[in-house]
Amino acid sequence: MATRHAGRIGSHQLDEIAAAAEKILAADPDPGMVAAPSLHVQSAHPNALRRFEPLFDAAARRGKILRALLVSAGMPARAIFKASDWWSGDPLPERADVLFVSHFLNRSQAGKTVDPYFGDLAGQLTDRGYSVVTALIDHSSNGFSGPETNDWATGRSPRVLLARSIGFKDEFRIGMELGSAAMRIARLRADPDLAKLAGLAAIDCLDTGSRDALRIGKHVGRLAGRLRPKLLVVTYEGQSWERVAFQAARAAAGTVHCAGYSHAAMFPFQCALAVRLSNGYDPDTILTAGDLMRERLEERASLQNVEIATLGSVRATPPVEGSQAGKEPVCLILPEGILSEAVELLSFSARAASANPAVQFRIRLHPAMSKDGLLGTCPQFRSFPENMSWGREATLNEELRSASWMLYRGTTSAIQAIMYGVRPLYLELPGEAFDIDPLAQLGTWRKRVSQVEDLTAVLSLAPETPDKTSPAELVEAREFCMRYFMPMRSEVIVDLIERAGKAE
Repeated sequence: MATRHAGRIGSHQLDEIAAAAEKILAADPDPGMVAAPSLHVQSAHPNALRRFEPLFDAAARRGKILRALLVSAGMPARAIFKASDWWSGDPLPERADVLFVSHFLNRSQAGKTVDPYFGDLAGQLTDRGYSVVTALIDHSSNGFSGPETNDWATGRSPRVLLARSIGFKDEFRIGMELGSAAMRIARLRADPDLAKLAGLAAIDCLDTGSRDALRIGKHVGRLAGRLRPKLLVVTYEGQSWERVAFQAARAAAGTVHCAGYSHAAMFPFQCALAVRLSNGYDPDTILTAGDLMRERLEERASLQNVEIATLGSVRATPPVEGSQAGKEPVCLILPEGILSEAVELLSFSARAASANPAVQFRIRLHPAMSKDGLLGTCPQFRSFPENMSWGREATLNEELRSASWMLYRGTTSAIQAIMYGVRPLYLELPGEAFDIDPLAQLGTWRKRVSQVEDLTAVLSLAPETPDKTSPAELVEAREFCMRYFMPMRSEVIVDLIERAGKAE
């Protein structure tokens, strides 16, 4: 593989990585091998490409090796002082028809029974007489003890929070399994086409991502063995843990039907979604958030014999009538929960605010990022021009109702914004190899800016005097968005449950 910095990786290099990863995983992989994140090309999004940085940067490679050694030695030791419970939360039923695997993003989610990915699907299925359990992967900072406190809300169906450590003995076994996988992968370095990626993946087996993936797989396997679900539905983004979970559930529960829910935005090089590994690692059904992603996946040759269906999304938003009225000269700034993206957007916005004093620039951070945390890392954002401020105590919908523009990079909130008549402004970065705009396929309404002067030209069109093409453009853009994220359809899950039940 050509050596170049991951931040400048191009399509040719990513093609090489994807081909090498697929070849490594074709070598009769065990769960420890599949758990390595670097063997799954999730997309060309900068956050997903970061896992390949050690291939192109010596300092990153040294840091990766050091961290992997510390993790492999330290995690079992830390587990000595942790509880050995596998999960906590609501009492489980004797058996479940459906097991959902979703995500616990922050502490505020503890008191909410509507899932950020699956919405109220679990409750709707429960109302129809099905037994449903939702398992949550804990992404909260420093872990969460909410299930043992009054913060935890119990809904119409049980939820459990998966432990981030499962005790010394089990963590030690995970380490041994990953060590064995690392040695198997390392032997593949004899193939010159695989040498670099195999070397990275072998190190990766000893790092946090692989350990987490294998632990999640063991969680899902244990839950599947206990609940014997007819249907397992996990979020499906091309991450390693998803494949490990499918294999573990099948090993524990036999005939369980496995579905992966592709809920995220469409980005270039979403390779891992379409790779077929066999040996129990593949989904039986792929569910999508809208028809656009379903049609995109149906074009992949490797998925011609795979059932693909549109489930819908909690992010589906109908057009808001009268949304063009009452608009203010406000430009929302919406970074994803990625530090580098937040820095890029806020730095650009500060310059744009100075050049456009008549426009209010309002920052709205992703739920995974806090203002205090950002300011602790980036003190330069403690002061802004007078017309740039942190977001109000308001919902995103309330912010969108009054805003005229939004500046963004990879967030799917741009789709929601269009339904409120907001014009999305995608910030292009100089020299970026891949377009990570979720609206890249949309040829109208959305604008692209790379310089402050570009933004100023768009902002000069006041909300009350838009250009003449705006009404028709907005209608076309909304039609596109209504196919990107469509309303949730619980009957899709019901159909899978019923068919899986007949297959038992």
